[in-house]
Amino acid sequence: MDSGLYEGAASMQALAKAQDTLAFNLANASTIGFKRRGMTMGAFERQLRAQASGPATMPMPRLREAIDFRQGAIASTGNPLDLAIDGPGFFQIETPRGIRYVRGGTFVPTADGALVDASGDHLVLDGGRIDPKLPVAISETGELSQKDQRVGRIPLVDVADPSRLVAESATRFRNAGTSERPTTARVRAGALEQSNAEPVDLLVSMIVVSRAFESSQRAVRTLDERLQRTSTGG
Repeated sequence: MDSGLYEGAASMQALAKAQDTLAFNLANASTIGFKRRGMTMGAFERQLRAQASGPATMPMPRLREAIDFRQGAIASTGNPLDLAIDGPGFFQIETPRGIRYVRGGTFVPTADGALVDASGDHLVLDGGRIDPKLPVAISETGELSQKDQRVGRIPLVDVADPSRLVAESATRFRNAGTSERPTTARVRAGALEQSNAEPVDLLVSMIVVSRAFESSQRAVRTLDERLQRTSTGG
């Protein structure tokens, strides 16, 4: 079969995946702490070997999802247990599957002196426990205090290679093999980081990808018709 058909089909598959990614970003444009996803596409590998024996291998683009960790806007909320990070870094959350990273969220105190997120998972704290009946003050360095007494600290971590973080949800990430390192980022209490996905940019990109898909589709159709005429002697 003509290699152009293979390449056209592979292009359509890649563009469809890109469109799915753009739609996912658009759906999370208002999700607190969301980091937009992007698709990187490698060049086609021309594995069709006219001179080689055996069946040809379909050329496929190499697709890889990349997460854009650029910081979103930080908006004040007035709730002292809404937490955001100003700068590169993450809060750590204890889950049944291990430590996960988040950029912030709304936390609530528990009866046993912990802070938990909306999923009920514990925010990692250094030090003692908080009194759930007392107000909590949180400094830019993550220090927790009640009645002017230090009761613990929220540690922040950064990672050496953010590309080794795997998204498990719209806002939660798993470390897939990169080392942690200290960060100079600051905790912003009473604020939440907004999504870094821009709806207008995403809509424009979706239109561009849709048109590219249609072009590839027309090219495949044209090639297919040409091959049919050739095979029938038309």
